[in-house]
Amino acid sequence: MSTPAVPTPSWTPSDEAAALVASLELAPHPEGGWFRRTWTAPARVMTANGERATASGILFVLDDGQEAAWHKVISDELWLWHGPGALEIHLGGCGDAPVEDPAPTVLQGNWARPAGVPGVVGAAGEPRVVGAASEPGTLGPGTARAAGALRTAGAPTSFDAPPLVQFLVPAGTWQRTFARGGVAVATCIVSPEFSFEDWQLAQPGN
Repeated sequence: MSTPAVPTPSWTPSDEAAALVASLELAPHPEGGWFRRTWTAPARVMTANGERATASGILFVLDDGQEAAWHKVISDELWLWHGPGALEIHLGGCGDAPVEDPAPTVLQGNWARPAGVPGVVGAAGEPRVVGAASEPGTLGPGTARAAGALRTAGAPTSFDAPPLVQFLVPAGTWQRTFARGGVAVATCIVSPEFSFEDWQLAQPGN
């Protein structure tokens, strides 16, 4: 099945999002944002809707403040956050229509590139986790933490909880996602393979 038509009016991307979309060669996604499939597993499996690859992956970009509208897929979907903006993921249950999520999950991190700091992972300029203050619920159910200590080479972190950078949406669950605080880049892994035949967009007004 080909990609469904993108509804209008479409989002006008910021300069940063437009540059990412062009450099990554992405196309508009009908739920919002831009995407490109980058991987399809060679193994095959039978599903209720026919034969599919065992998994597939896409690059996905949302502009700051942009929404990927309520939708569901009959497969599990694993979000892998790449930043720089946060991803706010809402789950809406498995009913005929989505319900509001009172405590959405936020994928985010705080990455620094220090120079000349001995003993710190990334001291030569590579990213390291420095921790970020967050409100309850933003790093997972009921989780809150203050700014953490540096992650040093060979030593455990002092974080109560690390930044949340992966999130699984179970098969058949309504979801919608917003980018917060900047353009957000993610990889989405769907298993079994994503197909628009297995995807449902919520009716307008939901």
